Amino acid sequence: MAAQIAAFYEPHRRGAHAESVALGWLLSQGYFVFTNFAGRGPVDLVAVDSGTPNVILIDVKAAVYTGLTRRRPKLSEIQKRLGVRLLTVDLEKGICAFEETEFEDEDAEQAASDYDYD
Repeated sequence: MAAQIAAFYEPHRRGAHAESVALGWLLSQGYFVFTNFAGRGPVDLVAVDSGTPNVILIDVKAAVYTGLTRRRPKLSEIQKRLGVRLLTVDLEKGICAFEETEFEDEDAEQAASDYDYD
């Protein structure tokens, strides 16, 4: 029974650990960081660049490996519409990194096409 309970909570524990590491990393990068009080929703953290009005909505994911390959998490449709950034935390290596997402690639393509000089 105890093993079943531990197995049930393990993903939640890893997620909470990843969020706390991400929060510390963002603070060390000079951001003001706000947490999701409700615990559920499309955004885990809100980071505000201390020197600018830039606000980043963040979904934190713990890195998961299958062999040597790291799985690439995906954003939900609502997260894409909100412009949420994906921050992956490698708990073994202690590394945090923002992921490139599909809609960022689309935005880059759109921005490039906005500069049509013909």
